[in-house]
Amino acid sequence: GKLWEAVSFPAMNLREFAEEDWEDAELRQHVDNILFIPLLGETKHDRLDRRLGAAFFWQPDARTWNLIEREWEAYRKQIREGRAAYVEGGGRRRSRLTPASETECIHVRPHGQDSHDTDIDPEGNVVTKQSFWLNKDFVESLLAGQRASRVQS
Repeated sequence: GKLWEAVSFPAMNLREFAEEDWEDAELRQHVDNILFIPLLGETKHDRLDRRLGAAFFWQPDARTWNLIEREWEAYRKQIREGRAAYVEGGGRRRSRLTPASETECIHVRPHGQDSHDTDIDPEGNVVTKQSFWLNKDFVESLLAGQRASRVQS
């Protein structure tokens, strides 16, 4: 019953994202109505014994839309400030974007095929392509809520 990965959306153009308005935001279109089809298996790597779980549609309620908008706006500000650019530290390259552990619904992280699959941020930094992701814990709560509603039905 645990999710192995966060749910991603297509890579975005960082310069276009920095200029978006929430009402016309690409992320709104992606999140507006999602069909979840859980793929169940004992382990992440056990591809042969996977089966489909109960599919369901999900749409954000007003509270969730407000959370997503607030987090989206924070990331837009960070991208405008050039915080997607990598800095060295602790033997790793990482951006200065807010990590998923500090948000409730969404986060931004790399979504390139490899480190050579890049984009240019508004500050002119070359960075690995980035995309929005639904947080793993958030999606797990949606799946748990769906399981609970099926049990009550």
